[in-house]
Amino acid sequence: MENGTTRAKRSNVYLLFRQKWISNCIFFIIHGLSI
Repeated sequence: MENGTTRAKRSNVYLLFRQKWISNCIFFIIHGLSI
């Protein structure tokens, strides 16, 4: 049970980090295109 929760937390953090990274990339691409 503990192993499953830690694994889920880790994947959740990874998903949040990846989502933030993708949104940052999209923001920089749009910002670069507008300039």
